[in-house]
Amino acid sequence: MDNTLDMYLHHSRDGLHWQRFTEHRPFVPRGAPGAYDSVDLETPNQPFEVGDELWFYYGGMRVHHDWWIYGQQQGLDVPEASDPGLAQNGHHLCLATLRRDGYVSLDATVREGYVETKPLFSTAPHLFLNARCGRGGYVRVEAMDIWNNVWSGFGGADAVTFTGDSVRHRGAWTGGDR
Repeated sequence: MDNTLDMYLHHSRDGLHWQRFTEHRPFVPRGAPGAYDSVDLETPNQPFEVGDELWFYYGGMRVHHDWWIYGQQQGLDVPEASDPGLAQNGHHLCLATLRRDGYVSLDATVREGYVETKPLFSTAPHLFLNARCGRGGYVRVEAMDIWNNVWSGFGGADAVTFTGDSVRHRGAWTGGDR
């Protein structure tokens, strides 16, 4: 066992049963060998919402999780066991940032693509997008009923084309609000 700790994201629909988003890719990768967060990453809390970003404070260590505590008494042949002073310089407060609601994304390449959501119901008067369009990219919103019929005035051809970068762009159609 290499005795390193990685930071993974988990999700839950009920707050009781949790699943990891991905088994093979940490949310925040460990740093290069010798970096302040090269061995151990731990986060004690949920992210903070700061403007259009999520801030994840985490503890980063360049020493192994418990080798500096128990390594000497367990007879481990590791630097932390023979030099407890390494641990005194090995703990760091770190910050990782993420675009608000940027946990997952869809990326288009040279072909135009589309995304269709599961049917949803909302009493909100507006639809907001979190999108960043690359050069030549755009987003148009089309609203359909549960039988895939486009709502009159809310089709892709009626949509105001979005070409920018916003975490809260209000979707619009050429007929205005209805």
